[in-house]
Amino acid sequence: MPFNYKNPVTSIATQGTQSVRRTDTFGNSFSVNNIGGYMEVYNLSDLSYTIPSGSFGVIEYSGNSIPIDFIKGNGNPWSLDVLNLSSDNISSGRRRLGMLVYVYEEDQVYQFHISGYSNLWSAATASTNCVNISEFGTTVNSSTAAGQNLINAWTASTIEDVSGYTSETAVWRKFNSGTGSGSTITGGGTNRQITKWTSSSNLGDSQIYDDSNNVVIGGVVPDGSAILELQSTTMGFLPPVMTESERDLISSPAVGLIIYQTDGRDGLYIYKKGGWTQMI
Repeated sequence: MPFNYKNPVTSIATQGTQSVRRTDTFGNSFSVNNIGGYMEVYNLSDLSYTIPSGSFGVIEYSGNSIPIDFIKGNGNPWSLDVLNLSSDNISSGRRRLGMLVYVYEEDQVYQFHISGYSNLWSAATASTNCVNISEFGTTVNSSTAAGQNLINAWTASTIEDVSGYTSETAVWRKFNSGTGSGSTITGGGTNRQITKWTSSSNLGDSQIYDDSNNVVIGGVVPDGSAILELQSTTMGFLPPVMTESERDLISSPAVGLIIYQTDGRDGLYIYKKGGWTQMI
């Protein structure tokens, strides 16, 4: 990271578990050091951060279940938007990068993620009079485009699979440990049978069987003398089919390469050291 990470410092932590008003932009009894760690909410809409129309100053709105510490300016150079980050520089209000939130109505855990956060941070801190860093926190204002971009990322409430957003474009992504994607993977497979996607979120057996020595397509008992075998009683093997001119355009054909030629002396050809030779 382009900044030195450190855990947030706050005097509130010495006072034990805190109760917070619904309108507060800070604190949560079920989070890390009163900052977003893990939460449960009921509705998907509880992930959204809302700035009521015409609001200025500190945005304290009870509809924001997971708000940030944000001050809305009135649009002139003397009243800027200001984002307040904790001293770790990855948390604000009740939000924290990487925090998990279980949404009851969806029966799904979502994770807060800002893509390219390091780049957004570096650009903002490189801007003149945009970022002020202290021991106890950081302020980011909208005086520059880079500062506004960082603020926009924090105030965004895009959710995967809502309004066309995906796991790559949303800040709230579906969390599925170990899947590496935003879809729940189900299904299984047979020992030594190569797995394939049977749908966008399910796995099943393919026709390829691999016992680490031999591979067979269409069966499960490969011949021990063949590294690759095709098994079928209803279909045949089809090599690449092409014209003679297309065959001659093959760059640096390997010895043993086989094709079926459709014109001239049509038939099955193999490439030998002396050139193409008709087999049949």
